[in-house]
Amino acid sequence: MFLVLNKEKLIFYFIIVLLLVVVGFGVLFSLDKAIKPTTAGIDHMCVCETDRVLIPQDPPLQGHDVAEIQIQLERMGYYDGEINGVYTGSIVEAVRSAQQDLGIEPDGIVNVELLEALYIGDTHTETEEKEPPKGELKIVVDIDKFKLTLYSDGEEYVTFPITIGTAKDPSPVGDWTIVDKSYMPNNGFGTRWMRLSCPWGGYGIHGTNNPGAIGHAQSAGCIRLYNKDVERLYEWVEVGTPVSVISDRWPPTFRTEYKKGMVGQDVVYVQRALRDYGFSPGGGTSKFLDETEKQVKNFQRHYRLPETGIVDENMIYLLGLR
Repeated sequence: MFLVLNKEKLIFYFIIVLLLVVVGFGVLFSLDKAIKPTTAGIDHMCVCETDRVLIPQDPPLQGHDVAEIQIQLERMGYYDGEINGVYTGSIVEAVRSAQQDLGIEPDGIVNVELLEALYIGDTHTETEEKEPPKGELKIVVDIDKFKLTLYSDGEEYVTFPITIGTAKDPSPVGDWTIVDKSYMPNNGFGTRWMRLSCPWGGYGIHGTNNPGAIGHAQSAGCIRLYNKDVERLYEWVEVGTPVSVISDRWPPTFRTEYKKGMVGQDVVYVQRALRDYGFSPGGGTSKFLDETEKQVKNFQRHYRLPETGIVDENMIYLLGLR
């Protein structure tokens, strides 16, 4: 027995089947996401460190992790060559020399075992045990002093030593917030990761698998702490906690003009200079938006300059930025 369907019924049933297929795929996709571990923010991370093993090869490996081992072995007296981030020649021999002294097979391979063996010292900051802070929290990172301080209701609560970025890859100066928090499997980012709202570079505060770098300018811009220190900080602060990064170490190159719509590290310095003169644009956010334009005009009005809302070279000099 055959069921005869007209054209309208065929179209109706086709739509029903199509909807069921779409819904089915949606359910499967949702289940797939639900069972996967969260990696929120990881695709936006900086490249301070990686987990790759450095192996002598041709062509040679290149990158910031190579430059980092060059810096570390230079500091320890094993390496006196160029910090060029290329894993070949004298840096490989320096690694082998360090391995020989440490009782490790001198194969020239840089891995976690070698990094841990190179470091003899503290793995956390010795401070008294404290209850979680109960006040309004703010983090201040002082790049020039290699320290991160947590404030509670404006009072210093605890201070940790840090690793900062290099002159080539400096840590981002500005007024940020924590926008993401993630547990990490003790990889190159240590055991915890807190991403900052900086609109370029994907910078954050995190741990390290290279504790020997703490107290030095050795990252690609992120702020690193000992793992035990970052684990304490992680439990205390929430997403939305303000983070102020201050420094006079490596001021940026300034453009000839600043106006609405511009974004960058140099914009932070313009905003902070305005604030120092009493024309606060609401912090060093790195974004030249309406409030910054308004304060530029207020500055210009105060000093009897044309009220353009544009920071020209003359105003850059007046702000003390050149």
